[in-house]
Amino acid sequence: MQGSLVCFTCNNFDTLLFATISGSGNKNCQQVLVKFCERCEENIFANEYVCIEAKAFFEHYNHVLKALQDIKTNDFPFPQYFIQVSEEHCLPLYLRCQTSMVSVKGITGDCHFDLLKLSSWPSAAQLGLDDHQLVALQAALTSELALIRGAPGTGKTLVGLKIAKILTENKEAQNRKTPILVVSNTNFALDQFLVQALKFTQKLVRIGHSKQLKLDAFNFNRYKGSMPQRLNRLSRQDIIGTTTTIAAKMRSDLACEVVIVEDAAAVTEAHVIACLSNKCQHLILIGDENQLRPTLENNELEALKLDTSLFERMLLNNRKCSMLNVQYRMTTEMTKLISPLIYKDLTSSERVLSLPKLHCFTKRVSFVSHNFTELREFRNPSLSRKNPYEAEFVVSLSKYLLLHKVLSSADLTILSTYSDQVSLIKKLMKQEDSAISRRLLEIKVVTVDDYQGGECNVVLLSLVRSNHQGDIGFLAKSNRISVALSKAMHVLVIVGSMDTLSKKCGSWNTIKECLKQQGALDRCLTLRCPVHPENQFAVKQSSEFGQMCPKCNNNPTEPRQEETEESPEHCSEVLQCGHRCNGRDQMHASHLSRCRRPCGKRLNCGHVCLKKCHYHRLDGSHQDVTCEQIVCV
Repeated sequence: MQGSLVCFTCNNFDTLLFATISGSGNKNCQQVLVKFCERCEENIFANEYVCIEAKAFFEHYNHVLKALQDIKTNDFPFPQYFIQVSEEHCLPLYLRCQTSMVSVKGITGDCHFDLLKLSSWPSAAQLGLDDHQLVALQAALTSELALIRGAPGTGKTLVGLKIAKILTENKEAQNRKTPILVVSNTNFALDQFLVQALKFTQKLVRIGHSKQLKLDAFNFNRYKGSMPQRLNRLSRQDIIGTTTTIAAKMRSDLACEVVIVEDAAAVTEAHVIACLSNKCQHLILIGDENQLRPTLENNELEALKLDTSLFERMLLNNRKCSMLNVQYRMTTEMTKLISPLIYKDLTSSERVLSLPKLHCFTKRVSFVSHNFTELREFRNPSLSRKNPYEAEFVVSLSKYLLLHKVLSSADLTILSTYSDQVSLIKKLMKQEDSAISRRLLEIKVVTVDDYQGGECNVVLLSLVRSNHQGDIGFLAKSNRISVALSKAMHVLVIVGSMDTLSKKCGSWNTIKECLKQQGALDRCLTLRCPVHPENQFAVKQSSEFGQMCPKCNNNPTEPRQEETEESPEHCSEVLQCGHRCNGRDQMHASHLSRCRRPCGKRLNCGHVCLKKCHYHRLDGSHQDVTCEQIVCV
């Protein structure tokens, strides 16, 4: 891979030549181009060399290490906090020199107030925040080093966006010359932040690869001209978003006064320091040390505390931190799994107490326990693992939910703790019939680690580990448990071996008892027929999703047929599109957006429209619809 570190030796590693891969000599990669890290004095063409490639991607560390080497003693960022461990709180330098008056667009109108006079601030409700979030906002805007800490769903990103919005709207008043730099360790968390930031500014640029289509038009690669011209245009933006690796690479070019670090508890200390230039006046770290810690390529480095983030180290140094305690994501049943086990003072908003129930689920949380053994690579047992039983179960359940229109692909996420399991699940999805396979592959299927910062209405979680020894690896760590169990908003279905998980791990024993109290731990998953909710059936094997609902002869593994209009069991209200509602939603709101009946309207050419109902998208108009009828001449 381009950028990888390789090592050459011709004498059994007595002497070494280091290089990086700079490209491939042909399309089949039978030849590669390398760039030596140091000037090579020996005649390399006179000997035969052995080449080895580093497992870790060198590019991820190369620019960080170079940035650290370039930092001089007299321009080390915030030495009073990072080196001298000062607990003092100072205003950002730009705020000491300029007015502290700011203007904010609140919910009820524009607000003008003095940042330094708390009595002049608008209320939390006016800013669309709760009381804890308001305190965090106040501290972040008035401290040159601010820490915001919060459990899953407490609004950490919301507060971060509010900070960025206020700073953006008052950039000129505060006489700041550079954009706000937003960095994260992962593209996923960064893109989530930037997409939301587009709601209050279009002067935004994303540096690096992004999977978010909404950010394509804002990518730095679209800038034309020489590098100085591109950087000049970059300096006129409101927000720059990139990963810590690229920020370290462009450290001197960016030189931003304000830096916001998203998911700061998952970023190594070195990566944060490497992002900060001597121009930085305001650093805001947002994270949760109870979620994922920094990832190390070599676990032996944990002994040197390299998996301790700068965020966590500041907490250990008694740096004052704003705490968010009210969560708005999970239902009460889900919250009980992680609080007070991991989060001692977490409370739930009233909003999550009145979430609507999905038709076919009987419980908000279900744990399907089994004893089907995990599989692993025989030659290297330390590598990733998979569990075919769990993979087949979550794929069959996903198929059932989609075919019965219980929810859309966007409302469902499948998480697993191992990358091999993710690959197996995707493979099984591809093996389905083409029509359903296409819809299954629209579901987000990722590892728990790669879903940091994400959330979804319904989450299916495959834990994989199942063995007689009770060996569960990193699943015994509380931060992994926290991430895995905190991503669902409405329904969480967990598939795993509780016998294995709880055999040696106290945390899983606590979770086991909590699930028992909720009646959520079983050897099967109980579902309702979406047409006749009074009829329930238990599913233990993936093949059992083919059982029939006795009342309507409804096969859960086949697409549900349109109900007859005469059936007294179902609503027959006429929707705005002209079709009859075939669901049980008395408000008819959800059915209009997903009406599956054929359109049936006539086009201008005289042929009937063959598309599924699209009234909600085209408002009944067919001006932009192309006739798909084949005419023989």
